[in-house]
Amino acid sequence: MNSAMLFFAFSIQQKDNFGASIMLWWCGQSFIDISPYIADAQSRSLPLISGLGKESHDWGNLLSMTGNLQHTQLLADISFVIGSLIICLSFIWGAYLLYLQKQAAAE
Repeated sequence: MNSAMLFFAFSIQQKDNFGASIMLWWCGQSFIDISPYIADAQSRSLPLISGLGKESHDWGNLLSMTGNLQHTQLLADISFVIGSLIICLSFIWGAYLLYLQKQAAAE
């Protein structure tokens, strides 16, 4: 997610609004992608990419350290909803920019 946010900020700084709308989609997708791992924090049953043991489950460790392990499903649902809303916003923004571009070309 950090890369997506970095490229989003870079696109905004470069005044590339359409590129920023694509990077915003990427940010939303990242929120959706992490939601299954948040939901798995209690059981730690999903295999990790690195093949390490259950003690390496970063969401399990983060939520344990902050005392939020009992809220895994709620946090996973929130992450999924936030990601979905961000993706919808990015589609609307991108479509609006294309509409403006079409209007400017017609003039």
